[in-house]
Formats: sequence, C-alpha cells, structure tokens
Amino acid sequence: MPVLRSCLRLLVLAALFTFAPSAQAEGLVQLSLHGELSEPGGAFVQVEVDVWSSETGVKRHDLHAHLARGTSAHDLACLIYTRLSDAGVKVHFPSQAIGEPLETHLFIEQTTAINVRLGFGLWCEVTTCEEAPQWIRLVEPQLAKGGAKLALTATTYHEHLKRPGRLKLEMPITTESNTASISQTLSKLASENGWVGERPSPDSWSPIRSDLGAAVIACNIHFDSRQSDWRLEVQLFVPGS
Repeated sequence: MPVLRSCLRLLVLAALFTFAPSAQAEGLVQLSLHGELSEPGGAFVQVEVDVWSSETGVKRHDLHAHLARGTSAHDLACLIYTRLSDAGVKVHFPSQAIGEPLETHLFIEQTTAINVRLGFGLWCEVTTCEEAPQWIRLVEPQLAKGGAKLALTATTYHEHLKRPGRLKLEMPITTESNTASISQTLSKLASENGWVGERPSPDSWSPIRSDLGAAVIACNIHFDSRQSDWRLEVQLFVPGS
C-alpha cells in the first residue's frame, strides 16, 4: 500500500507540472504541513494566503480557527483546500485521498504571500517553487513561548555558466530571539554559508544570490515550530508592483 500510495502521488504531481500552462505556474507555492495538534482542548492556528488575479489584484484568504486536539496536518490541509477552492483559488492537493495524516502538501497558484502560525504539535514548510522570496520574517509567539528551528535550502542558477546550484543553512530560534534579532542573525549566518542577501527592513531578510553570482530561483523554508507558535511570513513578487 505505501508503494502504491507513492506511485499515485508521483503520477498526480507529474500531471500537475507537465500539463499546467506556464501562466498558471507563476507564483506557485508548496505549503507542507506536518504533525498534529497535541494540546488538550485544542489550539488556535492561523494560515493566510494572498493570491493575485488580473481581475481583482491581490486578495487575502485566511483561516483563523481554534481546532480540536488530534487535528492532523492532513485534516488542516483538507480544510485549507476546501476554503481556497470555494473562493476560486487554483490549488492542487495531490494526496487528498491517499496522503499520510501527519505529512501533506498543497500547491497554490498565483501566490503573492503566505503567513502561517501553528505550534502545539503542528509545523510547516513553505517552498517558493519558481522564484526567490521577496523577503522572509519570523514574528514572536503569542500563546506558546519557546524555541524553533529554521532551515533554508535554495536552488540557484548561474546565468553565465548555465549551471544550477544549491545553498543551505540552519538556524536555531531561541526563547530570547525576537523579530529584529532573527533578521540580523540570519543575515550574518547566510553570508557565512555562501548566501548574498539584504534586509529590506530591520525585521526581514531577502535571499538574492550565492557569493559566486548564481541567482536564487527557488527556496524551501523549513520551519519546525511544533513547540511554540512562532509566525512565519513569506512575501513573493506582486505583479505590477
């Protein structure tokens, strides 16, 4: 059964990326959800997705909800998928019927920003599949104080050499961390690991290229905040801006 599940998922993903028109692929973001709510009495979660269309410009779709203990990553993904689909957003849920309860993935088209505050056993990854994030920001926890772990993995492309590359870094978030100190530390740590970026504001950081001149063209933001409800904010390119 696990082998069949994996094969079916690969077939769906192949269809998604093979047959989707290129215009639909702009702003493609993969939201990966992990774990389940473990807090007695449940907990409050926030998921916000900004989506662009030529008719309405940027529109925010948010899920701010108190969910029961035992709500899994897959349960939450089903709820997000239904809300976005009902609102007319182009969203793909390859593992809706065959996915594992504690790990699942949504692919959202035309995304211009995504903000997630989970914790209490739930955590996430955000992957900007076809572009570098404009900026990344972490905002302090509100209900569950504690640390977290941030890991970034980027795909780069050197235009002159016509060669892809890869950048990685890991950064622990402590209980003493705050939004501004995280941006400052992330900027320093990135430069030590071959990244070139900038701080568009005192509390955010933007990956741009490698120190060898290769542009960042996609990025995975692995944010393990299962023990605390830190907020992850990821801004992407807004057409016409």
